Amino acid sequence: MAIFPGGSKADVNSYVKTNKVSWPVYVDADRSYEKKLIALGLLSKEISLQNTMQACVADAGGILHQGNWSNPGEALKQALGGAKWKVDPAGIPEALKPAWRALEFGQALVAVPVIAAALKTSDAKVKEAAQALQTSIKEDIARRMTEAKSLADGGQKWPAFKVYEALSTDFKDYPEAKTAATEMTRLRSDKTVTQELQAKLALDNIAANFLKSPIKSKQAQGKAFLQQLIQQFPDTEAARTAKSMQ
Repeated sequence: MAIFPGGSKADVNSYVKTNKVSWPVYVDADRSYEKKLIALGLLSKEISLQNTMQACVADAGGILHQGNWSNPGEALKQALGGAKWKVDPAGIPEALKPAWRALEFGQALVAVPVIAAALKTSDAKVKEAAQALQTSIKEDIARRMTEAKSLADGGQKWPAFKVYEALSTDFKDYPEAKTAATEMTRLRSDKTVTQELQAKLALDNIAANFLKSPIKSKQAQGKAFLQQLIQQFPDTEAARTAKSMQ
């Protein structure tokens, strides 16, 4: 997966099409994700043409670590430790490779419709591969449902809410999505979840209506609102993100 900081979606789309880039690209237009990585110590400073030599490695569990850019072999070894495909690509026909790739990178919304269509095909090889991907999806859903329940039962209501939210969105055509939505409704009454949602809504509003504005005065207002958010919701995830955006 590629992350493109500071560019527009239109420019990135043009580049991807021109150069036939086949892997997922995340457009970090306002550089908020980059700032979050810096705040977490995963990047040393802002990426620029004068500062391109940095490495950030995701391990097999999806946890990010700072890598050693001067030793690519070491960074690669760190990334590969315990890593494995959800579904072996060796048996995936070319027609299903985009869906397989999307699924491997957690883009279920992209993969699911393609897999559903492939399950109805008369091509035996494509159908068999689609069934393997479908099995992987169902296993992933079951694992996440178990994880969410365990988090909720352990008092971690907000992490549980986020897992259920992802399930209800990414797998909306599966019956578990309704269960996840029901659990989300139940968790909304929790004080911690309520505060997290209020803070997230405020942060999204600040980012969309002020920080992304081309007008300098509105950007300055946005910075002031970030500070207010931090003071109003000090212990929330949104407050931690706001700190990295200042």
